[in-house]
Amino acid sequence: MKTIGELLPELINTLPSESAHIKVSGVCSDSRNITGGEMFFALQGQNTDGHLWIDQAVQRGARAVVHSSPPPLPSPHAAYIRCENTRTMYSKACSRFYDNPSASLHCIGVTGTNGKTTSCWMIFQLLNMLGYRCGIISGYWNGTESELTLSGSGLSTPEASVLHRMLKEFSDAGCTHAVIEITSHALSQRTCRVEDLVLSRCLFTPFGRDHLDFHGDQQSYLLTKLHMSDLAVRDAPITCINSSTYAEHLANRRLRTLSFREGNKQPGFINAEPISMNEWLLSEPDRTLSVQLPDVQSFLQNNLLLALACIWDLIPEDQRSIDLSTFECSVPGRGEVLDFPGSRRVVIDYAHNPLGFQTAFSSFSRPSGKVIALFGAAGSRDTGKRPLMASIADSHADVIIITEEDPFGEDPRKIFLDLLFGITGKIPGKTLFVFSRRETAAAFAMSRMNPGDTLLMLGKGHEAVLRSRDGIRHCSDRLTVLRIADHMKWV
Repeated sequence: MKTIGELLPELINTLPSESAHIKVSGVCSDSRNITGGEMFFALQGQNTDGHLWIDQAVQRGARAVVHSSPPPLPSPHAAYIRCENTRTMYSKACSRFYDNPSASLHCIGVTGTNGKTTSCWMIFQLLNMLGYRCGIISGYWNGTESELTLSGSGLSTPEASVLHRMLKEFSDAGCTHAVIEITSHALSQRTCRVEDLVLSRCLFTPFGRDHLDFHGDQQSYLLTKLHMSDLAVRDAPITCINSSTYAEHLANRRLRTLSFREGNKQPGFINAEPISMNEWLLSEPDRTLSVQLPDVQSFLQNNLLLALACIWDLIPEDQRSIDLSTFECSVPGRGEVLDFPGSRRVVIDYAHNPLGFQTAFSSFSRPSGKVIALFGAAGSRDTGKRPLMASIADSHADVIIITEEDPFGEDPRKIFLDLLFGITGKIPGKTLFVFSRRETAAAFAMSRMNPGDTLLMLGKGHEAVLRSRDGIRHCSDRLTVLRIADHMKWV
């Protein structure tokens, strides 16, 4: 229990004296989760306004309401507190309610366009392997080494109340470190989800185009990503891959750059040199580390090297080699490979932007056999990336199958037309097909596969539901493929 004054000291001079001493049992922004005694924050979101649910929150037992617009007729059973920015206050209150847990942990923030979830998973495993107790918050796994659960919120970075509660649980469980996937939406001042995180180090994964429907333009998207460094303590190591995109903006920070340029010995750079297919040498001017990597796709190897660079100073200085040949690199739905008889291969991947498409096709195309690409694009999102993704598929795939991928409230036919605009090298009915239902598209694609062929199913990854204006239905690419393979007697 905390008093209102403890949670919102910035507003102490504007509170009625009796309100400052009221104790609340929690901090909440969803009236449906009120059980009694909480402080309810009326947040304005993209789809709804929390002010509409103030009465419901009070009826369910909220002891205090924080709002920015005039509330309905106040109830005598709750304290009403008005402030200019409820999201900023919500973030602060959530952190304070759980005793500012990120300040007592070594928190590692991971952001970028692609590779966030996989990088978090790698760092989590590496730290536990090295003897550190680490928790993870990501778009797939949440929890500690002894108790991992699947993320079920639909948000890769949860709302502030959930985020700080989980960090408090990690601290109470004896963790010393936590790795957190931080999206651009979470970093935005429009949500303030992570504004009161304290980071001890940062990792920036490769940057490309995405979410311009939310951020407006590429520069704003980049600057929002870079805001993660503002959450880090001043001397925190900030790691990125060799790219001017981040480096020119972070020049005044303790920047550590992973470089694949042979012979690079500049200060602040960790150079990665291949010794053999799966053996690499990481080096900086006064230290080298031999790394045995697992036999996986090159982008996963690069992600693992980047993860090692992020925790470089946490690896014992006298350690000269590390064997990661059996390391579990992949996360389900991220480059997940399903092999079937006749060297048929289905790859399920979360690629949903141009950079992700480029990585998927360059990583999973084979010299023999045709490549079939099955994908769509999310509705009510950055429409400009649709023809770009389709153009990449047009350049790399032999057959393209356009289908649904979370159209939300948008007309799927409009999405299909946007995608088709980027395809000029395929013949409708021969090498280009459109199916309105994803499961039907998958069955057709697999029926067209000959021995040696590869099917790339892009966009949904591990997700198990598909959202449209008709509602939500269960739709798992992995289960769909296995069911079809069983029907076709491939297993």
